[in-house]
Amino acid sequence: MRTIAGIDLGTTYSALAALNAIGKPEIVPDLSGNRVVPSIVAFNGGDSVLVGVEAKNKLSSDPTNVVQFVKRMMSDPSHRYHIDGSAYSPVEISALILKKLKDECVQLGDIEDVVITVPAHFNEIERKSTMDAGKIAGLNVLGVVNEPTAAAVYYASMAPITGNVVVYDLGGGTFDVTVLAMSGDKIDVLASKGDGHLGGVDFDNQLTRHAVAQARKDIGHELFSDDFFDQMPGGSTDAEKTYFTLMDRAEQAKKQLSARDAATTRGNTLFGKFSVPITRGDFEELISSHLVTTEMLLENALDDAGLTADKIDKVVLVGGSTRIPKVSQMLESFFGFAPEKSINPDEAVALGAAIMAGKRKLKSGGGAGVSAAVRAEVNKTSVLECANKFFGTLSVSMNEARGEMMSQNTIIIKRGAKIPCEETGEFSTVFDGQEKLRVEVTECDEEIYDPEHVHQIGEWLLDLPANCPKDSPVLITYGYDENQRLKVSVELPDGNMFEGDLHYDDEGNLDQSDMKQASAKVDAFVVE
Repeated sequence: MRTIAGIDLGTTYSALAALNAIGKPEIVPDLSGNRVVPSIVAFNGGDSVLVGVEAKNKLSSDPTNVVQFVKRMMSDPSHRYHIDGSAYSPVEISALILKKLKDECVQLGDIEDVVITVPAHFNEIERKSTMDAGKIAGLNVLGVVNEPTAAAVYYASMAPITGNVVVYDLGGGTFDVTVLAMSGDKIDVLASKGDGHLGGVDFDNQLTRHAVAQARKDIGHELFSDDFFDQMPGGSTDAEKTYFTLMDRAEQAKKQLSARDAATTRGNTLFGKFSVPITRGDFEELISSHLVTTEMLLENALDDAGLTADKIDKVVLVGGSTRIPKVSQMLESFFGFAPEKSINPDEAVALGAAIMAGKRKLKSGGGAGVSAAVRAEVNKTSVLECANKFFGTLSVSMNEARGEMMSQNTIIIKRGAKIPCEETGEFSTVFDGQEKLRVEVTECDEEIYDPEHVHQIGEWLLDLPANCPKDSPVLITYGYDENQRLKVSVELPDGNMFEGDLHYDDEGNLDQSDMKQASAKVDAFVVE
């Protein structure tokens, strides 16, 4: 039996949900009963790797063979983790986490058809890398979906509402805020903003810095110097072991402070015992700048949506870090009412992803074995997403007055455009007899025209027809699909068409051969 599932591939924790016989999403625990699994991989020697709780337990004893927070490196697939003489890409590490989730859900049958969630602010390369990771893990990836959208889908499935909704998603490593217009079972995404390096782990790090400052007094070892944090990662193993011990205790203290006014961080390092008291007020002060950043991004998202705070009807909290009382207090002060807490912030994204997986399965035409009950349930909710970036192309023109070529970024797809969509830019050759055409695809968060301040994500050098006269027409078409992936086609002056796959760099881009090698590499490991 093939099971339709959604996977929340998180920075610190991951979860898998599957559709039951009547189309309702349910969290699938691992073999130990954990409903969420730490997104941590520990290489155990030979062909064995630990993923999850067991891997997390090795952080303080064997940090050099442990990888965590890999989601933050998905923008750089050329990055390598060097462990025991072998190198692993972020995509391969992510695949091992996905394989753990897949392999431990065998009680449901064969989990192959999945949707994987990504932060709303993820760019082209991060989305591609996430999909590649799923394929390497042996999954049939139906697509990716934005985490706040998935949470909204699950929220709507419980009790359809009408009004403007903000999904505030503060997870372990990333932050997203999304503004949606909801009408019964219809969801229209209006705007999203986010930060890929803002989440619970950053709060843990602030607490750890606080603990180190106190440990200098309690322990007095030279390790606890002003440059302690400069030793991670890749520095002293002793420093790393101590750091991860402190980080673990900081995470525990953070969770305690969500329920109490004070906590004490206690533990043993290689150099002695420490005991660090912390109040909720002290903790809130430590993370205040991070929370201010989320509020600024919230304001930006509302501006993009053309709404003000008084036009928002509900605020939905997603992500484990939203359990921090200060988050709710800040949002209540901002909107004038308390945020909604009816859904589990750790599980909502995976549950919504399972529903989206069902929708994608039916849409792809692969729903032959899908029951009528499941069809009816997953089709209750419709979703209209929007582009989260500006996409353009670099073009040149002759400045006759100055007698020189001028370059600019021409926007083809605007942020906020409803997707899937297709837009065409009209260009022309610059001079008689031009032989080559350079197509450069750009991606940016704002509407930028200066070529020096945009991110180039694709480039092709194309042959033009012989004796091509000046001002010959060139049509460049961008198609932006429901996975928020870009397709590019170029119509040359002679009517010939070129279609290009975005290519990032020789090392980071995975072609079919690379995918086979990575799949074999991951498949060779026994994931425990």
